Amino acid sequence: YTNSERTVFELTLPSDSTAAGLSVFIKYVLNATFNEADVKNAIDSIIAQTNRERQNPKWEFDDKMLKSLYKREYEQLNVFGNLDKIQKIDLPTAERFFKKYYVTNNAILIGTGSFNYSVLEKQYEDRFKPLIRAEFDPEFITKITDFRSLVYNTQFIIEDSTATPEFQICWQFPGTSSNRRSSYSAALLCTMLNDRNNFIQVKAAKMGCKKFIAEYESGNYSGILRVTLQPDKQKLYDTYKFVIGALTSLEKTLVNESMIDAAKLQFKKGYENIKQTKEFPENVVNHWAYKDDAYYRNVADSVMTVTKKAFATFVIEYMNLDPHVSGLLINKADREQLQIDTMFTDLNDSVGNYVFRYLQNVTDLEGAQNLTMQQNMLQWLLLNKEVEIKVNG
Repeated sequence: YTNSERTVFELTLPSDSTAAGLSVFIKYVLNATFNEADVKNAIDSIIAQTNRERQNPKWEFDDKMLKSLYKREYEQLNVFGNLDKIQKIDLPTAERFFKKYYVTNNAILIGTGSFNYSVLEKQYEDRFKPLIRAEFDPEFITKITDFRSLVYNTQFIIEDSTATPEFQICWQFPGTSSNRRSSYSAALLCTMLNDRNNFIQVKAAKMGCKKFIAEYESGNYSGILRVTLQPDKQKLYDTYKFVIGALTSLEKTLVNESMIDAAKLQFKKGYENIKQTKEFPENVVNHWAYKDDAYYRNVADSVMTVTKKAFATFVIEYMNLDPHVSGLLINKADREQLQIDTMFTDLNDSVGNYVFRYLQNVTDLEGAQNLTMQQNMLQWLLLNKEVEIKVNG
């Protein structure tokens, strides 16, 4: 499987077949051969799979969320975001890419499970010895452009067959390579938000919210904090407004010594549990290729060093002052019955291109199109209160 930062080949083997697994990797990955027909078949497969996924409203929801968060940089995150470019890949292009990146000093081997470490190490040395070896140099990897942060708050609606409407609210955070200290605060904040005893969770539950989960994706170049909630239908928008208000004023509520200390202990406990699973070495490798192997190995200790001042600064800079994107997944019947569009509708920076038209010497807007734009403009200004508006006429 592949994403914007790495490609992973995973082999599941009997514990006594590690030597065979290494041989398979060398033969079919490092020494792979392919021709024009292979490239064409791969392209056709990607296009068919992507077109199937695009029929799923949840795929459309995730896709629109990434596009809203990253704008023109979206294609750097969604590997299959531009099928036109994928269709133009030819055999020489594929071969150049393969020769540059599929080499031993650009690969990290992870072994998890019940096996003899010394035996695997000897097998590894025997099989990789004839291949070119070199000290791993992360700078060898061509870096992608830094992501530009959001400018405005935006929101959108995707219709689905789901019986339970669901909001997702996302903030764009710095990646571990660009701002490692901030990533510690982001991890701490995520743990704090998932504490069912914090006042946001308690009040949301009293309002009938069935689900409230925070997730932090700590990418190397850019991170995402994603808050998912499933409010009671009758209090759908009220619950959302409460949560948004609470999340954009955290420095007044959750940023105190006791909450920070409790979150640190919870994070460390969760980290110790992860260390017993196969996800732990995978998480180490996720960041190793771009810096070193220390980030995830030491992340628990690093989170423990976050000060109240540093955490408060992070919350203000990246939650209060940085824009967010809100998405709503809802079925058509609920959307109409709850009249959700009067309170929460698709809004993006295209409102900057609005032109209101009215009859000469008539000051009241007329017509459905003008009234819809007026409603969207008012919602936009409520979402983005720092925006100044000038009326010319």
